[in-house]
Amino acid sequence: MRHNWLTWKFYCFSGLLSVCIAGGTILPPATYAQDFDNSPERVSTNITLTQDVIDKVIAINEFSLNVKMTPQERQEFGSIIARYWNAYGGKLQQTVSQLLPAYDQLMQMPEKTRKLARRANTLTFLLGLEQNAQAKDEVSILMLRAYRRVHPPLLAEVPFVSAEVADAFIDAYVFINEVKSGRKAPTMSKAALTKTRLGIAADFARMSEANRNQFVEQMQRATNLMLNWDKMESWEQLLTRAEVGAPLSPQEQQMVQQIQHQLNGHSMQMMANELKFIAQNQQTIMGSAPYWNPSSQAWEQKGGIVTEYR
Repeated sequence: MRHNWLTWKFYCFSGLLSVCIAGGTILPPATYAQDFDNSPERVSTNITLTQDVIDKVIAINEFSLNVKMTPQERQEFGSIIARYWNAYGGKLQQTVSQLLPAYDQLMQMPEKTRKLARRANTLTFLLGLEQNAQAKDEVSILMLRAYRRVHPPLLAEVPFVSAEVADAFIDAYVFINEVKSGRKAPTMSKAALTKTRLGIAADFARMSEANRNQFVEQMQRATNLMLNWDKMESWEQLLTRAEVGAPLSPQEQQMVQQIQHQLNGHSMQMMANELKFIAQNQQTIMGSAPYWNPSSQAWEQKGGIVTEYR
Protein backbone atom coordinates (compact mmCIF):
# COMPACT_ATOMS: atom_id res chain seq x y z
CA MET A 1 0.00 0.00 0.00
CA ARG A 2 1.25 3.47 -0.87
CA HIS A 3 0.62 5.96 1.93
CA ASN A 4 -0.06 8.90 -0.36
CA TRP A 5 -3.38 9.52 1.32
CA LEU A 6 -2.28 10.43 4.83
CA THR A 7 0.63 12.59 3.74
CA TRP A 8 -1.74 14.42 1.40
CA LYS A 9 -4.21 14.78 4.24
CA PHE A 10 -1.61 16.48 6.42
CA TYR A 11 -0.69 18.91 3.63
CA CYS A 12 -4.37 19.81 3.19
CA PHE A 13 -4.87 20.42 6.90
CA SER A 14 -1.71 22.52 7.09
CA GLY A 15 -3.15 24.69 4.34
CA LEU A 16 -6.53 24.95 6.05
CA LEU A 17 -4.93 25.87 9.35
CA SER A 18 -2.73 28.59 7.84
CA VAL A 19 -5.80 30.14 6.22
CA CYS A 20 -7.87 30.13 9.41
CA ILE A 21 -5.14 31.37 11.74
CA ALA A 22 -3.01 33.67 9.63
CA GLY A 23 -5.42 34.60 6.90
CA GLY A 24 -3.07 33.24 4.27
CA THR A 25 -4.19 32.58 0.72
CA ILE A 26 -5.96 29.27 0.21
CA LEU A 27 -3.79 27.53 -2.31
CA PRO A 28 -3.23 23.82 -2.89
CA PRO A 29 0.17 22.31 -2.11
CA ALA A 30 2.78 22.58 -4.84
CA THR A 31 2.72 18.82 -5.42
CA TYR A 32 0.34 15.98 -4.82
CA ALA A 33 0.82 13.55 -1.98
CA GLN A 34 4.27 12.08 -1.61
CA ASP A 35 5.01 8.45 -0.86
CA PHE A 36 6.36 7.54 2.50
CA ASP A 37 10.05 6.71 2.32
CA ASN A 38 10.51 2.94 2.35
CA SER A 39 13.74 3.18 4.33
CA PRO A 40 13.80 1.09 7.52
CA GLU A 41 14.77 4.13 9.61
CA ARG A 42 12.48 4.34 12.62
CA VAL A 43 10.66 7.62 13.27
CA SER A 44 10.54 8.66 16.90
CA THR A 45 6.94 9.11 18.12
CA ASN A 46 5.10 8.60 21.37
CA ILE A 47 1.68 8.01 19.87
CA THR A 48 -0.01 4.67 20.47
CA LEU A 49 -2.77 3.37 18.24
CA THR A 50 -5.93 3.25 20.30
CA GLN A 51 -9.59 3.29 19.37
CA ASP A 52 -9.65 6.97 20.36
CA VAL A 53 -6.89 7.72 17.85
CA ILE A 54 -8.69 5.80 15.10
CA ASP A 55 -11.94 7.62 15.92
CA LYS A 56 -10.17 10.98 15.72
CA VAL A 57 -8.60 10.18 12.34
CA ILE A 58 -12.03 9.09 11.09
CA ALA A 59 -13.51 12.37 12.40
CA ILE A 60 -10.84 14.29 10.49
CA ASN A 61 -11.81 12.54 7.28
CA GLU A 62 -15.51 13.02 7.91
CA PHE A 63 -14.94 16.74 8.42
CA SER A 64 -12.69 17.11 5.37
CA LEU A 65 -15.24 15.52 3.05
CA ASN A 66 -18.40 16.57 4.93
CA VAL A 67 -19.59 12.98 5.23
CA LYS A 68 -20.66 10.59 7.93
CA MET A 69 -19.09 7.17 7.48
CA THR A 70 -21.23 4.07 7.86
CA PRO A 71 -20.32 1.53 10.58
CA GLN A 72 -18.89 -0.72 7.86
CA GLU A 73 -16.74 2.10 6.43
CA ARG A 74 -15.48 2.99 9.91
CA GLN A 75 -14.51 -0.61 10.57
CA GLU A 76 -12.76 -0.91 7.20
CA PHE A 77 -10.94 2.37 7.75
CA GLY A 78 -9.74 1.34 11.21
CA SER A 79 -8.52 -2.03 9.92
CA ILE A 80 -6.41 -0.37 7.22
CA ILE A 81 -4.82 2.04 9.71
CA ALA A 82 -4.06 -0.78 12.16
CA ARG A 83 -2.55 -2.94 9.43
CA TYR A 84 -0.03 -0.29 8.40
CA TRP A 85 0.51 1.44 11.74
CA ASN A 86 3.99 0.02 12.30
CA ALA A 87 5.03 -0.23 8.64
CA TYR A 88 7.67 1.91 6.93
CA GLY A 89 9.53 2.76 10.10
CA GLY A 90 6.46 4.21 11.83
CA LYS A 91 6.03 7.11 9.42
CA LEU A 92 2.27 6.69 9.42
CA GLN A 93 2.42 7.28 13.17
CA GLN A 94 4.44 10.44 12.62
CA THR A 95 1.90 11.85 10.18
CA VAL A 96 -1.01 11.08 12.54
CA SER A 97 0.86 12.69 15.45
CA GLN A 98 1.10 15.89 13.38
CA LEU A 99 -2.45 15.64 12.07
CA LEU A 100 -4.24 15.36 15.42
CA PRO A 101 -3.14 18.71 16.94
CA ALA A 102 -3.70 20.44 13.60
CA TYR A 103 -7.28 19.18 13.60
CA ASP A 104 -7.80 20.28 17.22
CA GLN A 105 -6.65 23.79 16.31
CA LEU A 106 -8.91 23.91 13.28
CA MET A 107 -11.95 22.88 15.35
CA GLN A 108 -11.39 25.90 17.60
CA MET A 109 -12.00 28.24 14.67
CA PRO A 110 -15.45 29.74 13.94
CA GLU A 111 -17.77 27.34 12.15
CA LYS A 112 -18.20 29.66 9.16
CA THR A 113 -14.44 29.92 8.72
CA ARG A 114 -14.02 26.14 8.86
CA LYS A 115 -16.84 25.58 6.40
CA LEU A 116 -15.56 28.08 3.82
CA ALA A 117 -11.97 26.88 4.10
CA ARG A 118 -13.05 23.25 3.75
CA ARG A 119 -15.22 23.98 0.73
CA ALA A 120 -12.42 25.83 -1.00
CA ASN A 121 -10.08 22.86 -0.55
CA THR A 122 -12.54 20.02 -1.24
CA LEU A 123 -11.88 19.84 -4.97
CA THR A 124 -8.10 19.88 -4.51
CA PHE A 125 -8.42 17.11 -1.93
CA LEU A 126 -10.70 15.02 -4.15
CA LEU A 127 -8.31 15.29 -7.09
CA GLY A 128 -5.52 14.06 -4.84
CA LEU A 129 -7.67 11.13 -3.72
CA GLU A 130 -8.49 10.33 -7.36
CA GLN A 131 -4.80 10.11 -8.18
CA ASN A 132 -4.05 7.98 -5.15
CA ALA A 133 -7.01 5.69 -5.83
CA GLN A 134 -5.66 5.01 -9.31
CA ALA A 135 -2.51 3.77 -7.58
CA LYS A 136 -4.71 1.35 -5.55
CA ASP A 137 -4.43 3.28 -2.28
CA GLU A 138 -6.97 1.58 -0.04
CA VAL A 139 -7.95 4.55 2.10
CA SER A 140 -8.34 6.85 -0.90
CA ILE A 141 -10.65 4.33 -2.56
CA LEU A 142 -12.68 4.05 0.65
CA MET A 143 -12.91 7.83 1.12
CA LEU A 144 -13.99 8.45 -2.46
CA ARG A 145 -16.68 5.79 -2.10
CA ALA A 146 -17.95 7.44 1.08
CA TYR A 147 -17.88 10.90 -0.49
CA ARG A 148 -19.82 9.88 -3.60
CA ARG A 149 -22.40 8.10 -1.51
CA VAL A 150 -23.19 11.40 0.21
CA HIS A 151 -22.21 13.86 -2.56
CA PRO A 152 -22.94 12.28 -5.97
CA PRO A 153 -21.34 13.92 -9.04
CA LEU A 154 -23.41 16.42 -10.98
CA LEU A 155 -22.21 14.97 -14.29
CA ALA A 156 -20.70 11.55 -14.96
CA GLU A 157 -17.95 13.14 -17.07
CA VAL A 158 -16.57 14.98 -14.01
CA PRO A 159 -17.02 12.65 -11.01
CA PHE A 160 -15.14 15.05 -8.71
CA VAL A 161 -17.64 17.95 -9.15
CA SER A 162 -20.48 17.55 -6.67
CA ALA A 163 -23.06 20.14 -5.64
CA GLU A 164 -20.86 21.03 -2.68
CA VAL A 165 -17.85 21.63 -4.93
CA ALA A 166 -19.93 23.78 -7.28
CA ASP A 167 -21.27 25.77 -4.33
CA ALA A 168 -17.73 26.80 -3.40
CA PHE A 169 -17.43 28.52 -6.79
CA ILE A 170 -20.88 30.07 -6.56
CA ASP A 171 -20.22 31.48 -3.08
CA ALA A 172 -16.88 32.92 -4.15
CA TYR A 173 -18.13 34.71 -7.23
CA VAL A 174 -21.35 35.96 -5.67
CA PHE A 175 -19.15 37.49 -2.96
CA ILE A 176 -16.89 39.19 -5.51
CA ASN A 177 -19.92 40.67 -7.25
CA GLU A 178 -21.32 41.85 -3.93
CA VAL A 179 -18.02 43.62 -3.28
CA LYS A 180 -18.19 45.09 -6.77
CA SER A 181 -21.82 46.23 -6.52
CA GLY A 182 -21.79 47.20 -2.86
CA ARG A 183 -25.10 45.39 -2.35
CA LYS A 184 -26.04 42.09 -0.77
CA ALA A 185 -27.49 39.75 -3.37
CA PRO A 186 -30.66 37.81 -2.51
CA THR A 187 -30.55 34.06 -2.15
CA MET A 188 -30.76 32.09 -5.38
CA SER A 189 -33.91 30.11 -6.02
CA LYS A 190 -33.64 26.32 -6.02
CA ALA A 191 -34.03 26.25 -9.81
CA ALA A 192 -31.35 28.89 -10.31
CA LEU A 193 -28.96 27.09 -7.96
CA THR A 194 -29.47 23.77 -9.75
CA LYS A 195 -28.88 25.37 -13.16
CA THR A 196 -25.74 27.13 -11.97
CA ARG A 197 -24.28 23.99 -10.42
CA LEU A 198 -24.82 22.03 -13.63
CA GLY A 199 -23.26 24.84 -15.63
CA ILE A 200 -20.12 24.78 -13.50
CA ALA A 201 -19.85 20.99 -13.87
CA ALA A 202 -20.30 21.31 -17.64
CA ASP A 203 -17.57 23.95 -17.77
CA PHE A 204 -15.22 21.61 -15.92
CA ALA A 205 -15.99 18.81 -18.35
CA ARG A 206 -14.89 21.01 -21.26
CA MET A 207 -11.84 22.60 -19.64
CA SER A 208 -8.23 21.63 -20.13
CA GLU A 209 -6.28 20.70 -17.01
CA ALA A 210 -4.52 24.08 -17.08
CA ASN A 211 -7.85 25.95 -17.16
CA ARG A 212 -9.20 23.77 -14.38
CA ASN A 213 -6.22 24.62 -12.19
CA GLN A 214 -6.72 28.31 -12.93
CA PHE A 215 -10.44 28.03 -12.20
CA VAL A 216 -9.73 26.42 -8.81
CA GLU A 217 -7.03 28.95 -7.92
CA GLN A 218 -9.37 31.78 -8.80
CA MET A 219 -12.08 30.41 -6.51
CA GLN A 220 -9.60 29.87 -3.67
CA ARG A 221 -8.32 33.43 -3.87
CA ALA A 222 -11.85 34.81 -3.88
CA THR A 223 -12.71 32.62 -0.89
CA ASN A 224 -9.64 33.92 0.89
CA LEU A 225 -10.98 37.46 0.44
CA MET A 226 -14.35 36.32 1.77
CA LEU A 227 -12.74 34.81 4.87
CA ASN A 228 -10.75 37.95 5.61
CA TRP A 229 -13.20 40.66 4.53
CA ASP A 230 -14.56 41.51 7.99
CA LYS A 231 -11.02 41.69 9.39
CA MET A 232 -9.69 43.98 6.68
CA GLU A 233 -9.10 47.68 7.32
CA SER A 234 -11.43 50.11 5.55
CA TRP A 235 -8.63 51.21 3.21
CA GLU A 236 -7.94 47.58 2.28
CA GLN A 237 -11.60 47.06 1.45
CA LEU A 238 -11.55 50.24 -0.62
CA LEU A 239 -8.53 49.05 -2.60
CA THR A 240 -10.23 45.70 -3.14
CA ARG A 241 -13.36 47.39 -4.46
CA ALA A 242 -11.26 49.52 -6.79
CA GLU A 243 -9.32 46.56 -8.18
CA VAL A 244 -12.43 44.45 -8.91
CA GLY A 245 -13.99 47.37 -10.81
CA ALA A 246 -16.52 48.71 -8.32
CA PRO A 247 -17.86 52.19 -9.10
CA LEU A 248 -16.18 54.73 -6.81
CA SER A 249 -17.11 58.25 -5.89
CA PRO A 250 -14.63 61.06 -6.76
CA GLN A 251 -13.65 61.18 -3.10
CA GLU A 252 -13.02 57.42 -3.00
CA GLN A 253 -10.96 57.60 -6.19
CA GLN A 254 -8.81 60.29 -4.62
CA MET A 255 -8.38 58.20 -1.48
CA VAL A 256 -7.30 55.20 -3.57
CA GLN A 257 -4.65 57.29 -5.28
CA GLN A 258 -3.37 58.56 -1.93
CA ILE A 259 -3.24 55.07 -0.43
CA GLN A 260 -1.44 53.65 -3.47
CA HIS A 261 1.10 56.45 -3.26
CA GLN A 262 1.74 55.88 0.44
CA LEU A 263 2.03 52.10 0.32
CA ASN A 264 5.29 50.36 -0.38
CA GLY A 265 5.52 49.85 -4.14
CA HIS A 266 6.28 46.12 -3.95
CA SER A 267 3.50 45.36 -1.47
CA MET A 268 1.01 47.41 -3.45
CA GLN A 269 1.94 45.59 -6.63
CA MET A 270 1.47 42.21 -4.97
CA MET A 271 -2.00 43.19 -3.72
CA ALA A 272 -2.97 44.63 -7.09
CA ASN A 273 -1.79 41.52 -8.94
CA GLU A 274 -3.81 39.31 -6.59
CA LEU A 275 -7.01 41.27 -7.12
CA LYS A 276 -6.53 41.70 -10.86
CA PHE A 277 -6.01 37.94 -11.17
CA ILE A 278 -9.45 37.40 -9.66
CA ALA A 279 -11.16 40.07 -11.73
CA GLN A 280 -9.55 39.08 -15.04
CA ASN A 281 -10.05 35.35 -14.69
CA GLN A 282 -13.59 35.85 -13.49
CA GLN A 283 -14.29 37.33 -16.94
CA THR A 284 -12.26 34.93 -19.08
CA ILE A 285 -13.33 31.68 -17.40
CA MET A 286 -16.81 32.30 -15.98
CA GLY A 287 -17.99 35.36 -17.83
CA SER A 288 -19.20 37.95 -15.33
CA ALA A 289 -20.14 35.34 -12.68
CA PRO A 290 -23.62 35.28 -11.12
CA TYR A 291 -24.92 38.69 -10.09
CA TRP A 292 -28.29 40.09 -9.06
CA ASN A 293 -29.74 42.64 -11.47
CA PRO A 294 -32.22 44.84 -9.53
CA SER A 295 -33.73 46.16 -12.79
CA SER A 296 -34.76 42.76 -14.11
CA GLN A 297 -35.16 41.21 -10.64
CA ALA A 298 -33.13 38.23 -11.83
CA TRP A 299 -29.80 36.52 -11.38
CA GLU A 300 -27.82 37.14 -14.55
CA GLN A 301 -24.47 36.37 -16.12
CA LYS A 302 -22.93 37.71 -19.31
CA GLY A 303 -20.88 35.00 -20.97
CA GLY A 304 -19.75 32.01 -18.98
CA ILE A 305 -21.99 29.17 -17.96
CA VAL A 306 -25.56 30.53 -18.01
CA THR A 307 -27.30 33.76 -18.94
CA GLU A 308 -30.17 34.18 -16.52
CA TYR A 309 -31.45 32.95 -13.16
CA ARG A 310 -34.87 33.43 -11.60
